[in-house]
Amino acid sequence: MAQYSLLNFDSEGQFVDYAVSEFKTIAQDAIAKRGKFCVALSGGNTPKIFYQALAKAEIDWSKIHIYWGDERYVSHSDPSSNLGMAQKNLLFHISIPAANIHAIPTQYPDPHEAAKKYEELITPVQLDLVYLGIGADGHTASLFPGVSFPTNTKVSAFFVRQLGVYRISMMPDTINEAKEIRFLVAGPGKKPVLDYITQSPEPPHRYPCQLIRSCTILAHGV
Repeated sequence: MAQYSLLNFDSEGQFVDYAVSEFKTIAQDAIAKRGKFCVALSGGNTPKIFYQALAKAEIDWSKIHIYWGDERYVSHSDPSSNLGMAQKNLLFHISIPAANIHAIPTQYPDPHEAAKKYEELITPVQLDLVYLGIGADGHTASLFPGVSFPTNTKVSAFFVRQLGVYRISMMPDTINEAKEIRFLVAGPGKKPVLDYITQSPEPPHRYPCQLIRSCTILAHGV
């Protein structure tokens, strides 16, 4: 059974300040215990202001390793690339070793080969924190309604018909293995999904985002 803790902030500023403070606390704790902090970022519009604030915060990035929960199968220079968004809003503005940035590869002719490569990369990794979004249709990462995806892999590639593009995504079990998971949610269009998942934790599930286990939802403007 999924259990969600909802923190609904009155303003965007409060939302960002809390998210940055929590990021720093979780990172410091992981580094103190294991010598590194492994975090998976999300794409979409909501995290942009959070990433911009992280870029300005006093953080030692030398022991932080960055991964992604999903990616569009496009060039990293494409405007829709999740890596590209993170670069523009965060990575290009911080001092982090290149070896600490673990992007989902999109250069292979076959997206399934790329998914396999990323699965090999993340299999030994213990993720300390995973950030996810929730779409108005209830999707999270690249787990969309009506899209079949395997349950026997950590990372998979599949064609999202409604978007006309291949996506690569961590599977729910992989995400659920993380020590901490946060949904970042903003905008009134997300309210019906948010209301449903916080009030209907028992199966059957209506939305893919409900495949994610107990986690905290950071929201504003919903």
